[in-house]
Amino acid sequence: MLNQIRKEIGMYNFEIPLNYKSIAFYANDIYLNPKINLKWWDNKLRVFLIKFELFLYKIIELVPLRIIYCIISLPFKMIVVMFKCLIQIPLGKMLIKLGLDKKIEELNDKLNNKSN
Repeated sequence: MLNQIRKEIGMYNFEIPLNYKSIAFYANDIYLNPKINLKWWDNKLRVFLIKFELFLYKIIELVPLRIIYCIISLPFKMIVVMFKCLIQIPLGKMLIKLGLDKKIEELNDKLNNKSN
């Protein structure tokens, strides 16, 4: 009975060169028409990908996984902070004391004026 219903519902007739729409009405285009079959599989894959993406968003909202993520990423964040405090900030202060920041700004201004 489901096959009969499918045959009666399939009304795609752009690939079948028939003059009578009533004959195309009984053709099951999902099985007979390869282009529509490809579109059907493509849409089925897109629906699956949307559901999978929503599933991943729901996983992110889980509190235990967020705690595990924070514990795992904490050492890397500490390394970045240590690099910033031990190397980047003292180096910047040293450049300011030597007056190299003003020379760098002057060079940038000269380069910008030449390019304009």
